Amino acid sequence: MKGDVHGEVSQRNIDALSRASRIYIATVRNDGNQSKPVPVWFTLTPERSVLIQTGRSSWIARRVRLGSPVVLWIAKRDGAALIANADIGNDPELTKRIVEDYPRKYLLARFGFYRPRQELFDSGDILAIEITPIRDLPDGFAAKPGSLAPSISNTEALTDRQPSRPQSIARRQLANLLSASRFVLAAIWLVAFIPGNRGPVILGSIALAAAVSDFADGRIARRMGRANGVGRWLDALADIVFILTALWSEALAGAIPIYIPVLIACSFAQYTIDSVAISRSSTPVKSRLGHWGGVINFALVLVLAWIPPPLLPARLVRQASPLLALFYIAAIFERALNYWPLKAIRCDKQGKRNCAGP
Repeated sequence: MKGDVHGEVSQRNIDALSRASRIYIATVRNDGNQSKPVPVWFTLTPERSVLIQTGRSSWIARRVRLGSPVVLWIAKRDGAALIANADIGNDPELTKRIVEDYPRKYLLARFGFYRPRQELFDSGDILAIEITPIRDLPDGFAAKPGSLAPSISNTEALTDRQPSRPQSIARRQLANLLSASRFVLAAIWLVAFIPGNRGPVILGSIALAAAVSDFADGRIARRMGRANGVGRWLDALADIVFILTALWSEALAGAIPIYIPVLIACSFAQYTIDSVAISRSSTPVKSRLGHWGGVINFALVLVLAWIPPPLLPARLVRQASPLLALFYIAAIFERALNYWPLKAIRCDKQGKRNCAGP
């Protein structure tokens, strides 16, 4: 799609796209509902269409093939929003622009992390998605995964539905109750751990219940259309309270070095500051390594709870602690690097190639 940006997109948002270092993208599911928005790197064409890269089997690639439009938020999850058309682009000029612009704009890409490569485009392992903004969405338009998405032509939803029956308070808050249960589980962990009741059945059951609640709460919230900033922050806070309660206890008992929970606490503090003060988002801003860090945190708790020292798996966890520390430091470093996206170094003097970047 090579046309200019539609006239219903304000100059303010076009300028904001030019300055932004990232955007958040949601597609439209088969039932007409919004998907969960995710942060992505991007660059711009001279016509101010947005270019991103994605894996050939990714959710956005599958839905774009089926004709899904894209809802796009600029710079932060609750930033200015647009509705846009999206197409998979095979034009070598588009892939070349992504390959050249990403390292100019993003320091991580310059160091080789997540750097697009022409041979991957040529082999079809990654795809270029061209996103053409169609119109602005109302100020304050919020991401609501599981709720009806706006249409390309107007602010009405893509599909008509009969109003659903009112839900009970408990049903509406089920996901938040599951998240909050991890505060209770953290307290139960301490009640068991401090007197020395550290048997695998007790601590393992607590850890398993916490992991199951963390796995289920977000999925239930999205399915019920109740995903929002409050719920996401409650989920994140409940995670860190339970994880730090469990791992500080294990560290004081000598199962792991004390620097493991210290690094996890530092990572969460950075995560909070990034989301609230830097990105100014109403919801937590995730990162790639940070996501896997959360998985590793629960895995550590489960292993130490179910197979405690001096059994072999727990001993291996302690021996691997320096590698875990390096991973947590890398996650902190990855997030920090995104604070300073690089501007394009040069622009074509004739104006044929506009620099994309903040």
